[in-house]
Amino acid sequence: MHQTDRVKKRGRPRMPTEAEAKDRRTQVRHAQRAYRLKKEAMFRQMKDRVAELENAVGRISDSLFRFHEMAIQSDLHITHPDLFQQINNTLAHIQMESKELGIQSTNHQSPALRTNDSGPSFGYLIHRDQQIDTNKSISSVPRSLAIGTLSLHETIFSRRLHRYCLEYAWRLFIDARSNPQDVYRVFRLVPCIRYKDKMTPYFRCLVRGGAHESLDLPAVPFYCIGGAGTHYPRKKDDGTPIYPENMRLPRRILGLSSSTSGDAHDEREEKLKSLGLHGTWLDCHDVQGYLEERGLVLELSGARMDVHGPDGQSRLTLHVEEFFRLLLKKMMILGRAPGFRLDDVECAFQETARMSGPA
Repeated sequence: MHQTDRVKKRGRPRMPTEAEAKDRRTQVRHAQRAYRLKKEAMFRQMKDRVAELENAVGRISDSLFRFHEMAIQSDLHITHPDLFQQINNTLAHIQMESKELGIQSTNHQSPALRTNDSGPSFGYLIHRDQQIDTNKSISSVPRSLAIGTLSLHETIFSRRLHRYCLEYAWRLFIDARSNPQDVYRVFRLVPCIRYKDKMTPYFRCLVRGGAHESLDLPAVPFYCIGGAGTHYPRKKDDGTPIYPENMRLPRRILGLSSSTSGDAHDEREEKLKSLGLHGTWLDCHDVQGYLEERGLVLELSGARMDVHGPDGQSRLTLHVEEFFRLLLKKMMILGRAPGFRLDDVECAFQETARMSGPA
């Protein structure tokens, strides 16, 4: 029996029936369909993942661009040029890679182009493509001292000059037609000029203050470039000089070194010269001291001031309004108070003081 069974098993394999072949084809189709569905699912997952990564890269890129704008507003390109250059290079690389990958960002302009075109910004940014309408722009210097001014109520020369400059700066600040070049000249050392909404109420209070109220904010730094505020300081009863509060150099704004070495001093002077801030500078009280040092008695009366010589015989008549108007042409706010170059003060005095004979 066993031998007979072995002989039967050695024969040709049994041919599959039609039903078995059909089942086999069905299994193959199911396997192919499962493979195709799995492949499509993986493709969709990869596509969704790529979209998520692109969105993440886009958000990071936009965040870096906003950081770049904040760096410009904080004058980082002036105070820390090496760090700012690294940020610039990083953003330029990201922008180039994003373009190659087709990743869109909300910021389309190259940061390098924006920075290089604007130049040193200090406290006020000027865009070179900004057009100035000379017909609509307000006059660089007010025509009359008496029109809309409280400076005539001031009995101290330095306060009258300070208020006159303050009112002029206020007009530049609030008038949208102001010449951008004048605004830049006056406010280049006032970083808070960018935050107009916050600055407006404080500025308005100063302009509208009375004759016995402060004309500046001591909490705001006074930038003593060129020795401003130190040439003719106020003095206590014992002769001790009183210098402006919170007085310092604008190192952060101008990117000046804080070192006290001789090389650092020379570097600072070169930096100030390159920015047009070199030379001797005076504040309003220094201007008063400049006149008093020459033996002049300051007697304020209206728009003219009689200036008596030391001998009591000769007399100069100084046209205060014209003197102030000439100073305004070169005036700059040194952080919180007006400042003037000594050369400009001397020129203004020579042009507006006239000999009028014996008293």
